[in-house]
Amino acid sequence: MRVAIHGINPPGRVFCRPDGSAMDNVHVGVQIGRDPAQLARADESGARWEVDVDVVRKEGALDFRGPAVQGKRGDRFIYLTWGNVGPGGGFEMFRRAKLMLDRVEPGLILSAMEAGLLEAVVDLTDDRGGPRCARVDPPALVWSVRRARDEAIALPEPLRRAQAPTLGADPESGLGAFPLKWGPPRNERSS
Repeated sequence: MRVAIHGINPPGRVFCRPDGSAMDNVHVGVQIGRDPAQLARADESGARWEVDVDVVRKEGALDFRGPAVQGKRGDRFIYLTWGNVGPGGGFEMFRRAKLMLDRVEPGLILSAMEAGLLEAVVDLTDDRGGPRCARVDPPALVWSVRRARDEAIALPEPLRRAQAPTLGADPESGLGAFPLKWGPPRNERSS
């Protein structure tokens, strides 16, 4: 199964280290094994990453495998990894966000296996304006299914209600474009 991750609401390329010094070339990517991959600038709108995930049945439950899959059985996830890219191209990782595969509704996973594509839309900016880290849960993360030919598939009713508003979409049918943004615009956030 292919997993496409769409990053929205990027936090920007500047962030502080714990000692207060600035990082001014922040990027985010998926973690493959121990390494960052498919890096995107942290001010790039519309960042997208794609990884392959094998879904297997193990002892009556779904399990996930693949180069981008992290964690132990029953606690599998995909990391988005944040880091500062230095002048020589080195990646100084400082945060990671977990997209928990085991929290995706099993029916949605089965639909994605048939359709060929499981999609995640992730709000990349946390409530304090920085790069989102730790486990990512709704409403900052919305999972959906698309056919490989890019035609939307209706979501089950509980997921339609949980899904963020979409541009040009019919919320009753679950069909439509991706959510553009969650929360107030960045300049209206309180610290």
